[in-house]
Amino acid sequence: MKTLTFITAFICLTLLGVRAQQDTVNKKKTEADIYWDTMPKSFQISTYKLPDNYTLQEFLLYKESRIKAYINGEMYSRLLREWGIQFWKRFPEDPRKFEWLNSTLLYQPTYFNNLREGAIAKMEKDQFVVALDTIAKNEWKTIADQYIREIMDSSRYLGAYHLELSPDDRHKWRNAERDKFDYKDHLRKVIAYIEYERKRKEPVQEKSYNQWLNIYERKDFGLDDKDIRSYISLLRDPDFPEFDRVAQNMENFLKLELEPLQLKANTIKGEKIELKQLKGKMVLVDFWGKGCSSCIALMPEMKVVYEKYKDKGFEVLSACVRYDYKINKQRAEKAELEVIKKISDKIGADWPLVLLNGEQARMLFEKYGWQGVPQVLLLDEEGKLIHFNGELRVKGGLEKLIKQHFDRKSIENKSGK
Repeated sequence: MKTLTFITAFICLTLLGVRAQQDTVNKKKTEADIYWDTMPKSFQISTYKLPDNYTLQEFLLYKESRIKAYINGEMYSRLLREWGIQFWKRFPEDPRKFEWLNSTLLYQPTYFNNLREGAIAKMEKDQFVVALDTIAKNEWKTIADQYIREIMDSSRYLGAYHLELSPDDRHKWRNAERDKFDYKDHLRKVIAYIEYERKRKEPVQEKSYNQWLNIYERKDFGLDDKDIRSYISLLRDPDFPEFDRVAQNMENFLKLELEPLQLKANTIKGEKIELKQLKGKMVLVDFWGKGCSSCIALMPEMKVVYEKYKDKGFEVLSACVRYDYKINKQRAEKAELEVIKKISDKIGADWPLVLLNGEQARMLFEKYGWQGVPQVLLLDEEGKLIHFNGELRVKGGLEKLIKQHFDRKSIENKSGK
């Protein structure tokens, strides 16, 4: 009994000593430091790895582990966001709030109403409508807009999230004096961020370079051919070989204005078709996926415009990017094909619809540096690119561009050009 009492007393004294030592450390910390130490940590979830020749049971274990990983990732991103909002409110002068903002924008919560349903949809990529908590999502957008405005005016921190050349934010990249995108200044910011990450020994993913540097819709940024050529030459920087891939993507894409896009695939009816067969017509090429709601949302307007201008020489070619299934391939592809047909029938898409397998899509998208779908191209009668995304994805933009093209052709024909 005496021994037990002695051990208990010893543990208590030890704990008191640790607490006293901790209190001394805490006295040196500010209230913001102490709160910063409570930042949520990401959950460590080990995903079950599939062997080369796996069984159905092994695949189900793998699937369940992925679902759990998605759920935990969503929970972490929500916790991180709520924690940071409180930090921002309590310590508005602390520059670390910008570091948190960068993190929460990199680890975006999806705000699924049902976490498991959302995780399954993300994994299987065969559901394009999953219920979201739109109230929470809209509340965050209001807060984020305020925070981003503040960070854009601050020189204390540079984050990757405001380097992305999003068409939706193209207005912020315009130079007020020349009404042009200041690509030199933007490139300096990208280089500064990469050097900052290198010092932290944080690798930058290759796909980020395309998001930050690749300018497809140059007309929306006020740039001309000379600007683009100058910009590409700047990307050929020996100190940053990572930029070469972006420069090559842009070179490949520019060639589409001089050389017809090459595309050959099977239609949904099993017939072979090549894009060059449509030479002589103005063609809208629409790369989409059955799990892409924004892609599908563009189609009703395509149908209206197609019906209005098809007799004048306008054609649509839809190219659906298919998913690479690892198990039950034949059955999964059959079910996928049924969904694609249902979408096409519902839209009333009576134009050619081709199917691109994973390898076909990968080669095409890597060549031009495209990040996912939709990708929408408008080609002239020779098959050369005249417009890409931008207005084509804005309500009323497609018809406006087509009408301008045919009006111009009509004037040229009357003048004998």
